Amino acid sequence: MVDNNKQRTGEDKPLLPRSATGQELPADFLLHVVETIPDLIFTINLETLELVYSNRDIFSHFGWDLDYASASPKQRNEQWGKMLHQSDFTAMRSTAEFLAELDREGTIDDVVRFKASNGQWLHYQARCTRLRSVSDGADLAVLVARDISERRKLDKDQRMAAKVFENSDDGIMILDAQSRVVQVNPALLKITGFDDVDLLGRSPIGIILPHESGVLGIDATTGPEPGLFNEALKNGFSQNEGFGIRSNGDRFHSLTSITVLRDSDECVQTLIITMRDITESKTHEERIRHLAYYDALTRLPNRTLFHDRLEHELQRCERHDYCAALLFLDLDQFKAINDSLGHAAGDRLLKIASERLTDNVRGEDTVARMSGDEFTIIINGQSSRDHVAASAAHVARKILRELCEPFNLEGSEAFVSVSIGISIYPDDGRTSSMLLRNADTAMYFAKEAGKNNFQFYTPEMNAHSAEQLAFQNSLHKAVADQEFEVYYQPQYDYKNGSLRTVESLLRWRHPDGSLVSPLRFIPLAEQTGLIIRMGEWLIERSLWQFAEWRSMGLPIDRLAINLSTRQFGDDKLVHLVSRLLQQYDIPPNSVEFELTESVIMADIAVTRAVLEELKALGVSIVIDDFGTGYSSLNYLKELPIDALKIDGSFVSSLPGGREDQQIVKVIVALAEGFDLRVIAEGVETAEQSEYLENLGCSAAQGYLFAGPKPAFELEQFLRLSDLSANDQKHSA
Repeated sequence: MVDNNKQRTGEDKPLLPRSATGQELPADFLLHVVETIPDLIFTINLETLELVYSNRDIFSHFGWDLDYASASPKQRNEQWGKMLHQSDFTAMRSTAEFLAELDREGTIDDVVRFKASNGQWLHYQARCTRLRSVSDGADLAVLVARDISERRKLDKDQRMAAKVFENSDDGIMILDAQSRVVQVNPALLKITGFDDVDLLGRSPIGIILPHESGVLGIDATTGPEPGLFNEALKNGFSQNEGFGIRSNGDRFHSLTSITVLRDSDECVQTLIITMRDITESKTHEERIRHLAYYDALTRLPNRTLFHDRLEHELQRCERHDYCAALLFLDLDQFKAINDSLGHAAGDRLLKIASERLTDNVRGEDTVARMSGDEFTIIINGQSSRDHVAASAAHVARKILRELCEPFNLEGSEAFVSVSIGISIYPDDGRTSSMLLRNADTAMYFAKEAGKNNFQFYTPEMNAHSAEQLAFQNSLHKAVADQEFEVYYQPQYDYKNGSLRTVESLLRWRHPDGSLVSPLRFIPLAEQTGLIIRMGEWLIERSLWQFAEWRSMGLPIDRLAINLSTRQFGDDKLVHLVSRLLQQYDIPPNSVEFELTESVIMADIAVTRAVLEELKALGVSIVIDDFGTGYSSLNYLKELPIDALKIDGSFVSSLPGGREDQQIVKVIVALAEGFDLRVIAEGVETAEQSEYLENLGCSAAQGYLFAGPKPAFELEQFLRLSDLSANDQKHSA
């Protein structure tokens, strides 16, 4: 260390500080000052760059284990070389340039880097001056260094914060203690469309933030604090979803946060408000919510939202001792329209129907689409059962009238009606599920009562429902136990005057010996899907019997078999028919399958594919109940059809019914135009038969000729008929 403070004369005499009295202070005073100041002071030999002096243990200062006082000069300088950044060494090694700058400037200010024991480089602001040693004449550099690592870190953080501020996607406003805007970032200007001159120096309330936003409330006496969010005042930060205002006056959804910065006296100093435009995400969120709770086709509440609203209404009724009504609606004839005119027309009808339903209820009532053509209506609670029942009946009558009006389905007119069941809370159920079940039960009674009417639920209906359930169970058992029989009804051929075509009909022989009406069990079989197994059994049994008759030489040339909707859609149908025809060695052209218009129109593409596969086997196709469905006549030329069967409802009033005459004439004319056979069913009088024969029908079927018979009765009947025909031929 430099310790030569002896008195010298002239230029060699060291300059010592003087007291206020002008007296020179002792040399050790300067040393004491140097040793105690917080800055680092050290001296470096400019020729060797060795450490000559330090005002403190510089090694321990940076966390190194080497003791400055006890270390040798070699150890000190090795450690010194490790601590001082090499580029800083390099700068001082350029001695000529370094000395020239020192001579020119007198001092050099620069940043010097020291390596701490933990590997971190610490930055010191150093001032270097040149000094010649009075003891040995060495050229020295005296450096006074101050730690600026924290300041540099703060500067870096500030630069980073400024970068974030400028490049953030969120809009940011900086407000002073008086809630005036002092700074805004580009994102805020982009989101809102304002210029900074519109905002700086002003409160954002009413400009960017709505007055009712509650973000700020300016108080002239106390500043902005009273109007800040309580959470922000308490925790320094708060956030909520609200609205912002654009420069054109439009509002946008905003996620707004506010940060409160206070000074050392806990007074509000700065407010930082950020705004994120979440309009797109809110729109997407609303779209998802709408999809979750509303029917995509009709825009009505769906089943989920219906149950939520019904539960809420029942809770309200329970609190206030009110009564509410639930209407369950099912469109009549909708399936026929949907099958005949196609799904697009069916969707259009459902949209119109939903609009008519909504127009005929109060605003506080709920109309919902449950599924398909089923709707529900919640009539909000009223003070008594009589009042809410009267309201429900009034709404039901209006709906019955409205839905009977024609539906314009893009050029085609269609007509439907509606069956409505009504249940009342709390008499008909205290839970939503019970009310819905009982209203559904009442709706089925409305259908059984002839459709196009409404029925209030009564406890007796449950007994009937239980009976229906028992009937359904019996049908399942009948399929498992094969309690079915096949009846056969002949068709009379006008051309050759014979009964050589028979239609197979499914019959259910109940274990008690009675026959169950097909009108009762066929719809239930369709509904439950049992019709597929029943239909397969009918096809196999009928073809087996037909083969037996052929082997017996019985005069039956053709067999007709009915196909149900579900059976026609079964992908095993064609394979089944092909296998049985081969198994029983039956000529395919002696078999025909009958299906209704509704089956055909359910899906034309599928229908065409299945019919073409059936035709490829060689069988014939007959359209049953022709004229009763809603269909396009295009299928007569597009599909492989061989015959039309006139529904018995058109035959019953012949020959006198003028409207039925016209319908039958049109059907026969259409058949002739498309080169199709025409079969009339339900013929019961000779007058009807004569009229149909003269009109050009190919064949007729009905009780005039023969009713449905079991196989053994039909055999006897046909033998007698054949004998009778032969007797008439010989007598002639």
